[in-house]
Amino acid sequence: MRKPEVVGLGQGVLVVDADGEAPLVLAREEFAAVGRWLGQAVVVLIGEGLAERGGKLLERSAPRLVALAGAESEVDAAFDALRDRLDGTGLIALERGMAVEV
Repeated sequence: MRKPEVVGLGQGVLVVDADGEAPLVLAREEFAAVGRWLGQAVVVLIGEGLAERGGKLLERSAPRLVALAGAESEVDAAFDALRDRLDGTGLIALERGMAVEV
């Protein structure tokens, strides 16, 4: 097996590509990447503006899972804004110290 690759998609956005795993996108900022691979990705939105960034992401793609990492108020607002727009995409909130298996 090859070592996982970590690729930058611009300021504040990394993609981790590992054999046998869904692409993992770690995004502190907005990103414009599209493509077939994004439909299989796990996207972690980090920080502020989660509802807005999540909405823009769902307008252009339906990733496998969107995970939210931010202040409780940010996460709550994002759930309210995104829950009816998921169309098959999973949506979870991340908590410090909690493991998530995808």
